[in-house]
Amino acid sequence: MLSNNTPIFFNQCSLCLVIQQFWLSSSIILGAALEKLYGDKIFLMSPSVSSTGFQCDFLLRKIVDSYIPSRLEKIPSTDTTHSLLLQKATQDAFTLMTSSPNTITSVSESMMKDIAEVLAKLISSSSTIPFEKMSVAQPVAIELFYDNPFKLIKIASFPPESSVHIFRYGDFIDLCPTPNFQFIPQIHSIHLLHVSAAQLSFQSTNKNHSNQSLTRISAISFPSIKTESRWRIEMEELQKRDHRVIGKTQQLFTLNPYSPGSPTLLNHGFRISNRILDLIRGQYRRDGYEEVVTPLIFNKELWEKSGHWQNYRDDMFLIQDKGMNESSLENSSNSLSSEEHVIRGLKPMNCPGHCLIFQGTSKSYKELPVRIAEFSPLHR
Repeated sequence: MLSNNTPIFFNQCSLCLVIQQFWLSSSIILGAALEKLYGDKIFLMSPSVSSTGFQCDFLLRKIVDSYIPSRLEKIPSTDTTHSLLLQKATQDAFTLMTSSPNTITSVSESMMKDIAEVLAKLISSSSTIPFEKMSVAQPVAIELFYDNPFKLIKIASFPPESSVHIFRYGDFIDLCPTPNFQFIPQIHSIHLLHVSAAQLSFQSTNKNHSNQSLTRISAISFPSIKTESRWRIEMEELQKRDHRVIGKTQQLFTLNPYSPGSPTLLNHGFRISNRILDLIRGQYRRDGYEEVVTPLIFNKELWEKSGHWQNYRDDMFLIQDKGMNESSLENSSNSLSSEEHVIRGLKPMNCPGHCLIFQGTSKSYKELPVRIAEFSPLHR
């Protein structure tokens, strides 16, 4: 389903597949522009689309010869060698992602202007640039993309012995976004929206790797000047309703870089918040809930019992003794009877604390279910 932010001309189009093909076609031109500008310095990932445009993720290096991919003795064509390909690609991906930050560069405002200029030239000559789609055997695709581990990880996800769909757009060769992809050259313009960070979609088995982010360029494209004009009018209206602007002008809240993601409620906003809480509390009382307050911090042992430590530790805020390293963090038993090397975590949710409340009381089956509510802040 399309969101309210989707341009009007797409809201009137019931064929979501056409929208997807149009934006994927636009992402191909963006990928071609990036490769034309940065050549072997850039490692492109497969593009993606959303209800408001498309995204292109990549890793951009300052120099070309700072990365040497590992080699396989044989080109994978069986289940066993297929798993070797995935191991090789994953290893090379983390070699890139764990590089010194000095070898990785981000996209600046001036670079965005350069990208926009190359995009405009490609769009103006798109009717003369040939587009060719083909299917090749996996060994051929692996040889084509051997220096890009992100592409190899994608290829390794295909069944062994299956064909790989690729395309050629001028000098730009890449994996087809979808098997049934059809290129749509009728693109009037591509508007680069913003640059942000993106994370790899697979997990590392190496706990010592750094979380180097990819660069993501978000963009939107238009089939005509009319549709672009209507989109710009919509964006102007949306800016007037921007919650950050409204929050400031109506003295509801402020945002500060010293506390990212955590707004400061001002007097007007605090009154509104209290009114909402009163409404929720009234509904809780009618439904038989009892409000409690549990501590914000619990020992590591509780998070191990609840499963948070094993599954969500990387997304928790931990408090540990000064000087403790990653190894002692892993090996600490953190027993309740010892205060040495105590590790605590800010609670990401309330349920473990509520389980402790239930554990500390005696209840008849006639008193069940026990309904508990809490409004304490959570951190994750």
